[in-house]
Amino acid sequence: MKLQTVAIATLLAANAAQAEVTVENIMVAPINLGVVTFKSGTEMSFDVGIGSGATHWAGQDADAFYTLADRGPNIKCKSAEKVTGLGFDVMCAGEKGSKIFPMPDFTPVILEYRWETNGIELLREIPLTGQSGKPISGITNPLTVTNTESAFGADGVQIPFDPSGLDTEGLAVAPDGSFWIGEEYGASILHVSADGKILARFVPEGMETDLAGADYPVYGALPAIIAKRKLNRGIEGVALSPDGSALYFAMQSPLANPDVAAYKNGAFLRIFKFDIAGQSVTGEWLYPMDDPTGFVSDNAATARTNKDVKVSELAMLPDGQLLVLERISKTTRLYRVDPDGPPTVPGRFDDPATTPTLEQLGAGELATAGVTPLVKTLVLDSDTLAGKPVKKLEGIAIMGPNQLIMVNDNDFGLGGATHMLRLTFPQDIEQTEN
Repeated sequence: MKLQTVAIATLLAANAAQAEVTVENIMVAPINLGVVTFKSGTEMSFDVGIGSGATHWAGQDADAFYTLADRGPNIKCKSAEKVTGLGFDVMCAGEKGSKIFPMPDFTPVILEYRWETNGIELLREIPLTGQSGKPISGITNPLTVTNTESAFGADGVQIPFDPSGLDTEGLAVAPDGSFWIGEEYGASILHVSADGKILARFVPEGMETDLAGADYPVYGALPAIIAKRKLNRGIEGVALSPDGSALYFAMQSPLANPDVAAYKNGAFLRIFKFDIAGQSVTGEWLYPMDDPTGFVSDNAATARTNKDVKVSELAMLPDGQLLVLERISKTTRLYRVDPDGPPTVPGRFDDPATTPTLEQLGAGELATAGVTPLVKTLVLDSDTLAGKPVKKLEGIAIMGPNQLIMVNDNDFGLGGATHMLRLTFPQDIEQTEN
């Protein structure tokens, strides 16, 4: 693909609550994927949703950064009639809870961009491939140790499960130029070479058997409890420690542990530390989520509940603190947390037999159970910024001590345009408090 540059559309100034923070907002030129004709005759065009994750590392060009596309265009079967003109009974064989993949050959891809004085330049695309060199798909996995969803094409015909398929979400780049990716289907984490070849996929213990036919090595190295993720609420946030020896990853939401009610009502989610050399989880912390009623823009039309709040990305600050992106849709908040010190979640809570489960504990019960949640420091609340909010901000690339880039997921065109925001703070992000 030819390099593309688009002009800066807007420069936003923060309001009095954050008077010294500036935000440059660029609307990114779409990378067109073409037009799909559905069984009904309805036509729809799609473009690459580049903003499921973002990252930058010191070895890169100072203005360059990476972003990540997820599994490809997909439509909920329950929305089939609204989008395609035919109901889920026709488009999805009656499976209301499944997905339509209008472009099943789409390959998840890492993209490298550079922020220029006059816009954004796309430098290169790095499609994900298996050990055979063949492109990886975004089609759902044949899982038995946890729930999955069937995939259907634009013609309404079911697409076979793919043990290699990935729903890529969070992104981090290592000092050697390789990548680490958070993935939702498993949920799992991936190690990917600098040229896009999947080196390893680490899944919850017991799931490796389900994925025996994958075109890359699969290791059951994560706690089995992670398989209790709510469907489509897997691992969205990943960040490497400053020395590159450990990967921190966050669940997007509370686990459905022991059931969906625990996910819906839960107000805490888990953050894990994965030792790369030892290929094992060595730490676990509890992250307290904000009260959903405080997300002003998202509550303007509809009252929000706990299940609407999610963590969509992590980024690592030079001092070892984690920057956490917590959001609903329109309102986005950035928090600092410090995982330094011993883990605060006792190992017994990784045992599915433990009752009550970690997700069932209320704030007042945690201390009795020996659990101390992480302490959050608010760095940014998008509701305090001037201008119309950008929906579904999911990627963070820390570009310098006081500057970061954020990018939204436009759902391959179904959610509108892709925006990149460059935020400049008056002091180092490590010290900034809202």
